[in-house]
Amino acid sequence: QTQMDNLSVQATLLIGFALSMWGGATLKPLLEDDSQICIWKTWYHLAFAAVFFVTIALCISCGGIIVSLVLYIKQAAQESALLVSTGAAVANTRRHLSSLNRLFVISYASFALSAVLAHRMGRDTSGKKHLHRARATAHGSTARDSESGRRAG
Repeated sequence: QTQMDNLSVQATLLIGFALSMWGGATLKPLLEDDSQICIWKTWYHLAFAAVFFVTIALCISCGGIIVSLVLYIKQAAQESALLVSTGAAVANTRRHLSSLNRLFVISYASFALSAVLAHRMGRDTSGKKHLHRARATAHGSTARDSESGRRAG
């Protein structure tokens, strides 16, 4: 029962983190026209966004299934312990643990992939801002240098 409780808590945390990835700050770079990774620019960007959304949806779905199954299995185990025996309850619980573990691995892997994709989105947009600042600084210093050269000459 403790292992199932742990899976349920961890799945609930994953659901919360995955839902936060669907927040406005994460979605904004995908939909802005001037963003480097706007989904409407190329098929690559659209596929990138599709994979991002599918992995988050998979994480949330598997997490919801885990939480629901744990609730059902615990209820069935308690009923089995009352009506049959404690050994039957333990056997019934153990029978479902491998399925729950597989679902958790899928949920965690999809969350990890979506986190990597979200990091990539953040890196692409922040990299673009730094590139524009660097170009502006380079052009500004070049213009100042040429003006001071003209004044000196």
